[in-house]
Amino acid sequence: MIDKLFQTTFLFFALNLVIAGVIQASAQSNLQFPEAHFNQRKHNISDRAEDILIDHQGNILIAMRRGVQKFNGKRWSNIYIGKDSLKVNPIFTPDIYKLYRYKKQIFLIGEETIGYLHLNTQGKYLYKEIADVKEVKSELYLIRQVVTRDNHILFLGIKGILVWNTISQKKTIQRNNFKTNYVTYHNINHQLYIRVYKQPTQIVDTTSFSWRTTQRYPFIKETFPRHIFQLKDKRLLVVSQKREMLVRSTEGDFKSLDSELNNICKKEQEFYVQQRKNQLFIKAGKHFIIYDFFRKKILYLRTFRAEISSFTLTPQNNLWVATLNDGVYFIETNANYKKREIQQINERSYKFGDIQIKVDNLLYVNITTSDWQKKYKLPAIYKIKLLNKKIFFLTTNGFYRFNEKRQELIKESNKSTQYLLLSSINPNIYYQFTGNSFLILEEQSKGFKTLDSLSLKAFIRGVVEKNGNLWARAGRFGITRIALYPDGKAVKYTKAYLRIKKPEYASFVPFKFRDKVCFHNTAGIYYYDELKDSVLRYTIHYKDNQQKPTISNPFIQHYTFLHPINNDSILVTPGVSEKYNTPGILIYKNNGFNWHNTSFRRMPRYRYEHLRKLNKDTFQLFTNHNIYEIYPSKKVNIDYAFKTYLRSVQVKVKQTDSTSGKEALVDSSIYYGNLANPPSVTLLYPHNTLTFTYASDSWAAYERNLYSYQLIGLDDNWSDWSTEQKKEYTHLREGTYTFKVRCKNIYSTISSVDSYTFTILPPWHRTAWAYALYVLAGLALLIGGSYGYSRYRSRKLYLRNQHLELVVAERTEEIKVQKETIEIANEELTKANQRLREERDEKVKIYMQEATEAANKLQKVRNTLNEKGIEAVKRMIGNEIEGVDEFAIVREKVHQEFPAFAETIDQAFIDKKVTKLVWQVGHCLKLGMSPMETGETLSISNRSVSVHGTKLRKLGILEPIKKA
Repeated sequence: MIDKLFQTTFLFFALNLVIAGVIQASAQSNLQFPEAHFNQRKHNISDRAEDILIDHQGNILIAMRRGVQKFNGKRWSNIYIGKDSLKVNPIFTPDIYKLYRYKKQIFLIGEETIGYLHLNTQGKYLYKEIADVKEVKSELYLIRQVVTRDNHILFLGIKGILVWNTISQKKTIQRNNFKTNYVTYHNINHQLYIRVYKQPTQIVDTTSFSWRTTQRYPFIKETFPRHIFQLKDKRLLVVSQKREMLVRSTEGDFKSLDSELNNICKKEQEFYVQQRKNQLFIKAGKHFIIYDFFRKKILYLRTFRAEISSFTLTPQNNLWVATLNDGVYFIETNANYKKREIQQINERSYKFGDIQIKVDNLLYVNITTSDWQKKYKLPAIYKIKLLNKKIFFLTTNGFYRFNEKRQELIKESNKSTQYLLLSSINPNIYYQFTGNSFLILEEQSKGFKTLDSLSLKAFIRGVVEKNGNLWARAGRFGITRIALYPDGKAVKYTKAYLRIKKPEYASFVPFKFRDKVCFHNTAGIYYYDELKDSVLRYTIHYKDNQQKPTISNPFIQHYTFLHPINNDSILVTPGVSEKYNTPGILIYKNNGFNWHNTSFRRMPRYRYEHLRKLNKDTFQLFTNHNIYEIYPSKKVNIDYAFKTYLRSVQVKVKQTDSTSGKEALVDSSIYYGNLANPPSVTLLYPHNTLTFTYASDSWAAYERNLYSYQLIGLDDNWSDWSTEQKKEYTHLREGTYTFKVRCKNIYSTISSVDSYTFTILPPWHRTAWAYALYVLAGLALLIGGSYGYSRYRSRKLYLRNQHLELVVAERTEEIKVQKETIEIANEELTKANQRLREERDEKVKIYMQEATEAANKLQKVRNTLNEKGIEAVKRMIGNEIEGVDEFAIVREKVHQEFPAFAETIDQAFIDKKVTKLVWQVGHCLKLGMSPMETGETLSISNRSVSVHGTKLRKLGILEPIKKA
């Protein structure tokens, strides 16, 4: 796979052509520091920016039509200025053309108003007017400058001066009597001088804020300079009426600052200059210039599409530039590289002394000298090289030598030539590499002669010559050493080193470093040890805070391009710059290297095509669309302190849609940023969803800044680093929280921490008084419950006792009943036994009685028989039998009709209360028989029936006789 990659020869050498032929002078004029452009089309800001400054919280403010716009590091927003308050309706907002910062207040100067922005407790900018439209137009007119003297701010207008006392918050307006609008103020050595057209120079008394004529600096009246700027060494930088920049010494002598600088500025109208150390930052019309005051050299030139209105410097010397019709630019001068866009990749220029060569589309060559110009057509060109003071064109169809005298290109070889080297041993010997072959050529008067040749196993991609040895890159076959004889005219032998074993390691590229032949590929950097005749690997050390290059696929070569800067350091650039693969510098130490890339992390992530060394301090790095000029030795301020700011805090609130009438949750700001120490706020529980927006004032590649946050009271640790500039917390519980946020910039420097403390009140059912009520209710419930439970328990015990007593009573009653039943049963049994005995006895008695009666009757029968004969006995026995039969009938009827009576009289008979005769009499009487009928039935007298009936009535067996 790697061999196939290396076969794309035309593209590689075409890129070499692109790289090798850039003229440093032409590139310098278009090289730019990294910058960001903010305009109306992309960022919805005004393209017309009248002024720009940085406030105390790192916000970028620009003056524009209809107020002020603010950039907080995340987004642009509008501040519309109305009278005495902030207006959101642009109809009421006047034009603002100048901004001035005094401590934490931002003063605004407009065509109809002068005032300042101050902050409320929520960090929101509010506008306070100090001069209305009448005062501004009639008494001040156009404000030229704003300066501070002690506790006073002076607004210097054409018609007068407005003095604002920052302590008493009162104003004073001093009008002048100048009858011209050509009035300019100059701030020289803390004195204010007024330049008035065709009038003596005036000086402002900073005590009474009046002015008087002065004879000092007569050149002001004589030359009527356009601008005067105070330099730090008390010299003056003067811009004359001819737009020439002059330096006035302390002795009063004038000297031109720089002819090239004056040539740039000669057609411009407006100028502004700031000085930092030995550098002048100059705004001249559409041009912005950084000029080294002591080396007398232009370090940076940027020409904008529109006129520059203002600029401001960051502590790192980076620039915010406002233009009148092209928005706002942020320019990073604190960077060690510049960029230039390539308009057409196949059009390049070369310069060799007086000869200038331009190649169009790799085929057409225009050669120009001071005397002539000529155009040639060649095959596809790989390289153009200057060897032995001769210009050679290396093409796909051989190489050509340019003959300046004959003004023609002479073809010296018919073989495709990728490399042509001049021998260090013999100045007439050249080494030619044509694909996978090597030739030794000798230059003669009639051309080149081949002295020796060699076939190689692989396509050659790089060659280094040292001490009669050629080291060629041979693809997967590693490095081929071609050893030559001492005269350099023939090949002695060849030897291979570093054969590729792993396909992901791209083949080796030879280069020279510290008088050694070195090689590099994806895996690392190697060197040839002459004593051991072997190739050894350098050790590369990485610090903990350095980002180590990594291998992700075979086409990403992290050490693709190396170029020694000096004898101790090497500039390294990757073929593809991925997440951590930015250019870096290898510092040689103890036969190894230390890796440093922090200052290069600002480099964009492009596919880099080639690296070229221009001089000892400057390199060019090429991509498909840009050229990057790198300055490895330039000191970049990467450890600067910066801050992170909370830009806004929002809560969710319910809002009713006026159209639909439905409620929806919308964001409502409770903090607008801008305060150094925001006060703690207390929020109701329904507002427990908060959104925090944050940014930093590290503007270098600010879109790549990383942020970490922590909510004290909820999060145990800081969050992971992320480019996200917003964090939302939902449904927070009641309590006090502190949100903290910090930033890590592209140089891995961590900012200070900004914080915001807030308290969320609990819902009503979790408030202190609610808990107090809960406690009281709990106590009441406890006491009431205890009392109720006690009563309940007592009642339950009482009921249980009652129940037990009832059960006991029931059981006792049951026992009693059982006992009584048993006793009754026993008694009944006893009675039954007794009755049985009595019945038995009665029966015995009855039997005895009957037996006695029977005996008596038998005796009677015997007597009758003896006395009266048998006939009388028969009659007596017949009567007896008839009486018994009649009584049986009577008894049967009584038992059927009067069962109760029958049972009673039977019981009385059993109980021996009555005799059998009485018992028989009772049955007859109960049936209603008369005493006579009864006597006849029972064979007894009437008197006996009456006596026995009376006895039964006394016993209650028979009813008493009813009286008539």
